[in-house]
Amino acid sequence: MLEVIVPIAIVVGIAVGALVLGLMTRRLINSARVAAASDRDAAIRLATEQVTTLAGERLSAQATLGAQQVASDRELVQRQVAAVGDQLEQVRTAMTGLEAARAAQHATLSEQIRSVAEQSAALQGTTASLKAALASPQARGQWGERMAEDVLRAAGMIEGVNYHKRKQAPGGTGIPDFAFPLPNGLRLNMDVKFPLANYLRYLDAGSDPERQEALKAFLRDVRGRVKEVTEREYIDPANGTADCVLLLIPNEQVHAFIHTNAPGVIDEAMAQRVILCSPVGLIGVLAVIRQAADSFAFQQAARDVLDLLAAFAKQWGMFLEGLERLGKRLDAAHEEYEKLTSTRRRQIDRVLLRIEDLRSQPTLALPEPATLDLTGDAGSGEEEEG
Repeated sequence: MLEVIVPIAIVVGIAVGALVLGLMTRRLINSARVAAASDRDAAIRLATEQVTTLAGERLSAQATLGAQQVASDRELVQRQVAAVGDQLEQVRTAMTGLEAARAAQHATLSEQIRSVAEQSAALQGTTASLKAALASPQARGQWGERMAEDVLRAAGMIEGVNYHKRKQAPGGTGIPDFAFPLPNGLRLNMDVKFPLANYLRYLDAGSDPERQEALKAFLRDVRGRVKEVTEREYIDPANGTADCVLLLIPNEQVHAFIHTNAPGVIDEAMAQRVILCSPVGLIGVLAVIRQAADSFAFQQAARDVLDLLAAFAKQWGMFLEGLERLGKRLDAAHEEYEKLTSTRRRQIDRVLLRIEDLRSQPTLALPEPATLDLTGDAGSGEEEEG
């Protein structure tokens, strides 16, 4: 760059000198025209010498100035080149770091894309397998019962205690999927139905007519499941059932689809005393059932406590009566004891003193004290006192 700047400065100086020379020549020529014609040659020679001298001085000054400017520009350019070199080094370092980071990110992104692709393939396989498995009505029924059992366990229900599975009702022929014991010997039956085939047809439909046809078939399936429940002996108050039956749709999306597209079907089912519920709705129903059972158990326990308190009050009265009789008997015994330790003892002591006095007389022979009969009645106190 420096080698290019120096020639440019020299050329510029020469051009400026030529311009100045031209101006001076024009001025001297004008002056020479005014002079006399006789002095034309002398004036021209003088002007030429002056112009040559002035041009040389101008060129010398311009060359000196150009050299100084070139030196100054060279130093400035060197500083700028050094600064640009430092910046280029920094840019090179930054680009190296960015390239390494980009390579690492590219490797990570490639790994993530590969993982997502594998997961998508696995999910597609699982979805296909699940769809094929649920194509069978029996498989859908088993899956629905499994979902119901999961909900029951999540609600804290225990089989054989809070619910019974596939147990025939007493006095009936129907075997519900689940039965919940209620207070006063009642029970609430629940059946699990999973109308899925036409729902999947609706989701896979490619046109509005196909979707409408699949929707009609799906609602027809739902009404058919409701009718199946009402025709069985799941609602039989005469044999101890509740006045309604639960119909579990074991999928939130399917239940929401019914509620969104045909809410009248739910009202029709309730009119037939069939309550359609989803897994989330079943949790609420189970909470009400459990609260009712707990309230009944509490009332029963309170009634048992009251019966026990009544029995305790009766026994306590009998205890007090017996204690009073015992007290009277104890008072009579105490009175009799006082008589024995006071009056009878004094009378016996008097008799013993008289006997001792008689034994002390030498003229009276008495048998040994051991032969005396002291067990007989010594007479009443009234007689001895008399």
